[in-house]
Amino acid sequence: MNKKMKYFIQLFLLIGIVNFLFAQGNITIKQDPSLPKLINRHIDMNTSIRRVQGWRIQLSSNSDRTEVMNIKSTFLTQYPNTKTYLTYQQPYFKLRIGDFADKNEAYQFMKEINDNFKGIFIVPDIVNVMPEGVTEDK
Repeated sequence: MNKKMKYFIQLFLLIGIVNFLFAQGNITIKQDPSLPKLINRHIDMNTSIRRVQGWRIQLSSNSDRTEVMNIKSTFLTQYPNTKTYLTYQQPYFKLRIGDFADKNEAYQFMKEINDNFKGIFIVPDIVNVMPEGVTEDK
């Protein structure tokens, strides 16, 4: 086969592939009808939460992640509606709970859980605060 014939075949195949790709028609995307509602709810939540300087309660600081996760699991079984935050600051995993804008609120909650979790203390942190009248639906 000569060069012209190879070139002609390659050109013919290229044109055929391009025509095939463009002739595929429209793409139809099917989605759950509740998806736009869920996306809008997510947007509303993210625009309504403010991040402010506040307080959290530190339940654990340990280099053993498994132990910290066990404490988190124990805590969540007793207080499922309280937010937990796990961070890693080498070499420790730190488990903190709550979003308290007021230190007194954090202190009151710490007194409530102190019998079940020893060695806990209040730490300053940037917390998520919902404006009054806004609730976080789950």
